[in-house]
Formats: sequence, structure tokens, C-alpha cells
Amino acid sequence: MRKLIALFPLTLLLISCRIGTQPANEQTYTYNIVDTNVEDCFSNNSVISCPSQGESFYGQDAHYQGNVPSYIDNGDGTITDNVTGLMWQSDMGEKITFSEAITIAETLILGGYDDWRVPTIKELYSLILFTGSNGDGIEENTYVRYIGINYFLQPFGDQGNGERIIDAQTWSATEYVGTTMNGDATVFGVNFIDGRIKGYPRYIPGTQTENTAYFRFVRNNN
Repeated sequence: MRKLIALFPLTLLLISCRIGTQPANEQTYTYNIVDTNVEDCFSNNSVISCPSQGESFYGQDAHYQGNVPSYIDNGDGTITDNVTGLMWQSDMGEKITFSEAITIAETLILGGYDDWRVPTIKELYSLILFTGSNGDGIEENTYVRYIGINYFLQPFGDQGNGERIIDAQTWSATEYVGTTMNGDATVFGVNFIDGRIKGYPRYIPGTQTENTAYFRFVRNNN
């Protein structure tokens, strides 16, 4: 399938009839960037009413609105992101290994499509909502997950099986080019429970046994 390409200016592109060159500090991008969805403003230590231009603390994230997160539930186990154009799997199922994820994606048929794949870290990170918040480490209802749970099923860690509540990382297809810690092969992922993006060891340290994680498959919606 062909990759969906959309043009999106992150900064305002000024066009002049007299000047045909683009200023050096302006950039254009070949993909849409999803807005953080942050609406609150902050002082040094608390939430405040968003200040007006010229006032202290003006110019925060909440003052600038981009492509607001928007999704369509296709009713067949898939979700379409209206900003990026990507189509996502709604229910990730159980945790699996990196190798299993690559194999499953190659044969998966979902929503009538067979071109599913493991997303890159940039694609996966496009689903994060910065309106999430961490909880007390014990009770699920103290957390606001960093993903649109009206569209995407996002479990917590299985505390009854010895996991922490945040042990629900979603991995990407992006592998770290080096190693971490004690020579661990590392895969980048997003934790939609605590809002972190980082690298995770592909194997249980000191072994060739693969760790397991969640994988949310994606396809280009074209």
C-alpha cells in the first residue's frame, strides 16, 4: 500500500509575491502533528487562569491550538486518526514478544485489511494525550490514562500477577541502534499509563528470553 502523505506547516509559512525564498528559520513537514490537547495554564507552582498577551506566564502550550486529537470508531475493531490518517487496532489483546508482534502483523486481517504492521515510535507517540495524570500506584481510578480510552482499549498492569499498575508499556518497531545498561538490546515504547516514552530491554537481562509487552498494530489509511 502507498504511504499516506499530507503536508502540514508547523510554523506559519509567509509567502511574498516579491520574495521567492523561504526564511531559514521556518520549516515544513510532510506529516500532520497532533496537538497536545493541553488546556490548562500554569505558574511556577500551580494551575492558573490562562494569562493574556503581555502578562506573566503568557505563551504556554494552552495558548496555541493545533490539530486537536480526533478519531473515528469504524465499528470493526479499528480506529481512524483524523489528524494523521493512520488506522489503528483498538484492542491490543494480551502481551506478546517483539518477535511475535512482527510475525502476527504480517498475517493479521482486521477490518478487511491485511497490511498491518508494528508502528514506529513517532507514529505510536502521536496517540499520546498530555491531559493524562499519574495516580497513587495502587488504585486504577486515581489515574487518567494518556490515550483516548473512548476509542483505544488500554489496560493497566496486572497487580494480581505481581506487576506494577504502570507495567502496561506499548512497544514500537523502533529499535535502539546501540545497547543500554548491561548491553541490553532495546526497543522504544510508550507507557500510556504514566505518560513516558523510553527504551525497554527486549530480552530478560542475562538471557535470550524475550520480554513481553503490548503492541498496537497500525496501517496507512489509503
